[in-house]
Amino acid sequence: MNIIAALLFLAIAFPATAFAHPGGLDGYGCHNDRKRGGYHCHRGPLAGQSFASQGEMLAALNAQEQPKQEKRKQVAPQAKAVLSGNVLRVLDGDTLTVRLDGKETRIRVYGVDAPEMKQEYGKEAQEFVENMILTEMVQIETVDTDRYGRTVAIVHLRDGDTLERRLLSAGMAWLYPQYCKRAECAGWKKLEIQARESGQGLWRGKATPPWEWRKENKKSRNPQKDGLWDARG
Repeated sequence: MNIIAALLFLAIAFPATAFAHPGGLDGYGCHNDRKRGGYHCHRGPLAGQSFASQGEMLAALNAQEQPKQEKRKQVAPQAKAVLSGNVLRVLDGDTLTVRLDGKETRIRVYGVDAPEMKQEYGKEAQEFVENMILTEMVQIETVDTDRYGRTVAIVHLRDGDTLERRLLSAGMAWLYPQYCKRAECAGWKKLEIQARESGQGLWRGKATPPWEWRKENKKSRNPQKDGLWDARG
């Protein structure tokens, strides 16, 4: 009598599984139907559905998930806007003044470090950039803002290249490993190596990296007189 009562209770409380065919559920909440054949699910997103095989169930599950994935793609955040402006001044090889939205904005070129103006090759690096982009239209992709309020940005040129790539290819700057963390930096490093191996620009001699030069000359530097600079140059 007690067994009959227990079975009735199971049938009422768990109608889908009280008299289920033998076999445990897999990780999808499904199992093979040993009595009738095929494969069906008791739990999960496909509960109550039957399939010819687990493969057919997986195809149905994938079809169910695709619309969700497409929806997530549609609501993904948009990339940061890139502003366009004319280069008004080139302060050194990695610092520019650009007119953006009618305002003069000082730009610290992201990911590279050119020689300081008082260093060997400093004037060459400045003139290299001046000859290339002074008065030209560039696109500024903001990455950060330094402690002096300068916009740290990737500078895109009219031909689709970047100022960073041009500086490194010509041997007019070092990659700045401490601060260059974006995906592009690995490719930029290769350009620096190629320039060094072929003796381009500052690699013709034995130039001191700017971050080392600044450290040695920090006490004699006047940020207001020499132009804003910090640990990033």
